[in-house]
Amino acid sequence: MGRKLLFFILLIAFNSRADKIDIQEAVDKNLIELELKGLGSYSGDVLQVRIKNISKTKLEIAIPAGRRFLSDDESDQDLLLCKDALLAVNKGKMDSTALFVFCCQASNHGPAKGAGFSLGKIADEKLLALAKHVNESSYSKHIIQDAVWVVSDDKEMYTVHSGDEEELGKMHRFLNKLTGKPIPDYTVDYENGGEGSAAFNPQPKEFHHEIEYTVRTSTTVTCIIVDKNGRVFRRVLDKQPIRPGDYYFNIDIETKGITGEFTLKFYEGDQLKIKRKFEL
Repeated sequence: MGRKLLFFILLIAFNSRADKIDIQEAVDKNLIELELKGLGSYSGDVLQVRIKNISKTKLEIAIPAGRRFLSDDESDQDLLLCKDALLAVNKGKMDSTALFVFCCQASNHGPAKGAGFSLGKIADEKLLALAKHVNESSYSKHIIQDAVWVVSDDKEMYTVHSGDEEELGKMHRFLNKLTGKPIPDYTVDYENGGEGSAAFNPQPKEFHHEIEYTVRTSTTVTCIIVDKNGRVFRRVLDKQPIRPGDYYFNIDIETKGITGEFTLKFYEGDQLKIKRKFEL
């Protein structure tokens, strides 16, 4: 009885064993049939992979972060995988999962639901490094997408933004090291793109800047933003009375439909203390 039980345990263990294999190798060896379809957006869990195992054994299909899936329609964007995926499929069976991907062609359209993709290739060195960094970290979807466009489409660092200053600082430092682009002292949020339009919408929505400042005597502070011709665009603070101390001034300005070069000027009394240029 004991030998029979051991035999059945070993048989079950053998049948449940899966061979782990990279998805590219599985395709090259004709072990699987593969289908990739968009789920109607361009960031997050929005690419469905369906795999049919046509081999003679159970397979664990590894899809590592850093793969660039190529769109069938050249007007749609390619998608970069930013989280490892592993799909176990029994022989003769089919299974599917949604992959965590991000647009890496900012000027192309967001894919419609059902848009086709091919397995593509491993991304270039910098995109691969970013994907691996994201895979090992915890970031919000919005900041990941902004960061991908800095690398894939050479967007400026100020386009990367987040309401979480710790998250923003961590991503800025990584991108600075990866690309050599300087870390900005302001960020700009942009309108959303979407299905049927370019993923990156160049229309700025909001400007954010934080001023850290020490006041040594009771005074007033004024903060204005002027355009390149010196005309006042926004008056953020106007001779606001203030006591001695350390202050953080959060400058948040809606900029919908406005572009150009601007300068922020911060005065203590009538003395100009801070002057910073930025563009929208």
